[in-house]
Amino acid sequence: MNRPKKWLVILLATVLIGALFADKFITFYIDLLWFSQYNFLSVIITVLGAQFSFGFLFGGLFFLFTWGILSRIYGKTSHLPVVISEEARRDMPLLDLIASNLKPLTILVPLALAVLTGLAAAQKWDVILKFLN
Repeated sequence: MNRPKKWLVILLATVLIGALFADKFITFYIDLLWFSQYNFLSVIITVLGAQFSFGFLFGGLFFLFTWGILSRIYGKTSHLPVVISEEARRDMPLLDLIASNLKPLTILVPLALAVLTGLAAAQKWDVILKFLN
């Protein structure tokens, strides 16, 4: 990929990500201004700390659990050949690509699932804090 196309892709990706999360950033900034105006900044810091810590804790535990299982299975079966029929290779080329790249998938799939689990756990920060206190 030549240099101008590469910068164009990076710029479009940045604009897309910014557009997707613009409402979250604006809402957070308005909340931050409101809490700081009424001297309740410690409340929003507690909420953010709880969300980040529970998200990272549960996401990390989920990643370690699923990665451990998948890496153990891959270690025991990596010497076995992946047999795909020619008809399946022709009809589903993605299946052939997945079969040839199983090692990176043992890390990428648990990582993606761990991010989703962490985001779900971060949304339940109030329930977890109520339970702990």
